[in-house]
Amino acid sequence: MSKRRGNIYVYIAILAGGEWRMKVDETAALSEALKAYQQDNADNHAEARLAIALTRVVEKQVRPKLQQKLRPQDVDDVCSEIILGFWKFRHSVRPDEVGQLIHTLAQRKHADQLRGYYSDAQRRANELSTSECEFLESLPAKGSDPSAEASQMAWDLLQSLNVIAQDRLVAYTLYLGAEKQVIAEVLGIHVNTVTKSLKRCRQAMLKRGLHKKKREADA
Repeated sequence: MSKRRGNIYVYIAILAGGEWRMKVDETAALSEALKAYQQDNADNHAEARLAIALTRVVEKQVRPKLQQKLRPQDVDDVCSEIILGFWKFRHSVRPDEVGQLIHTLAQRKHADQLRGYYSDAQRRANELSTSECEFLESLPAKGSDPSAEASQMAWDLLQSLNVIAQDRLVAYTLYLGAEKQVIAEVLGIHVNTVTKSLKRCRQAMLKRGLHKKKREADA
């Protein structure tokens, strides 16, 4: 099997599904480019070849996998971070370890991005709107003990509202300090349902003038 002269790709035959196929080994090309660069890192051509080989590995091997797991707008950022991460180690990583380094960087950056997704979701789920904050402020000031008198007063106030039992339970649990996402998981409802319950409780309190009276008493 012949290779075209001057091509930095190394062609190898692999057996897959019982059939022989031709595949470009971008990792081997990157390893060779890194070896040449480390031997003479003052050579601009060697540095350019290394950059090209690195980009091809990321584009051919890493990007397709990321596209299956991340939002399209985030794939470019993660690929760029992998390239920058590799570049920091270009003087110290051994040529035969480039595949493992790329794999480690890809896993780490992918995990970081997923954690970012989770944090964003948690933050959106747990953020209280202005109206919800006002609603909580309209309830009796809560002491450190959940069974304290203020907590009982809050429960009695919620019981007096013309809302369904679930709405009262959602509002009281939030009053005790539980996050909206946790309330949703415990009750087996969507976090949007939690938000709607709080909205109904606030509206019921406004209708009875309780929210206004509390604000006037605090003034």
